[in-house]
Amino acid sequence: MRGWRRLRERAFARSPRTRRAWFDDLLFGKCALPSTVSTLACVSVCLAVILTAALLAKEILAYCFDPLTARTSGVREGFVHYLLMFLLALVIVVGVRVAAASW
Repeated sequence: MRGWRRLRERAFARSPRTRRAWFDDLLFGKCALPSTVSTLACVSVCLAVILTAALLAKEILAYCFDPLTARTSGVREGFVHYLLMFLLALVIVVGVRVAAASW
């Protein structure tokens, strides 16, 4: 057991990261200021979602309550469904990239 421990300590001492990760680093990550590109991406995605929700509020509300009734009242339910899925995917992709950039 001692041999493995010494080998591990030597390998750790040679690694470029000589400081061990503490609980705060694991819990909160390395908080850094977001870059200009990620800030612009967040703002543009937020504006796109808010604008889409404002312009199609009635159709989205009708689709979310009852898609069949929305279809019979003239709402293109397929369009609303795929639009919501696209906006959700866009928010997830940009959010993960921004979160990963500050990690």
